[in-house]
Amino acid sequence: MNREEIREWLENWVADHLGMSPEDVEGDRTLASYGFEADDLEQLASEIEEYFEETLDAEVIRARSTVSGLTRYLCELTGADEEEPADEEPMRDVDMEELARDIGLQ
Repeated sequence: MNREEIREWLENWVADHLGMSPEDVEGDRTLASYGFEADDLEQLASEIEEYFEETLDAEVIRARSTVSGLTRYLCELTGADEEEPADEEPMRDVDMEELARDIGLQ
């Protein structure tokens, strides 16, 4: 599996979960801004474990709160595509307090 396939899988999962088109999923937009809550992140973590046959928990997803961030992490985890394509969004700093508020932990 390569970087593009991982990104597409994540976009499709998020879109399906939200009932929207994969083309409308923005790689640098936080999952919390889409309305994801703790249960949604747990479900995504479970789906990632099943699909990629890798073990992780929702904290990993919270720390990499965008599709682009999760794509990079899963590429590292699975050994897919060592190089980042030029058109991929750079990793953003995440304000953990803002993220905690967004997903209802504060």
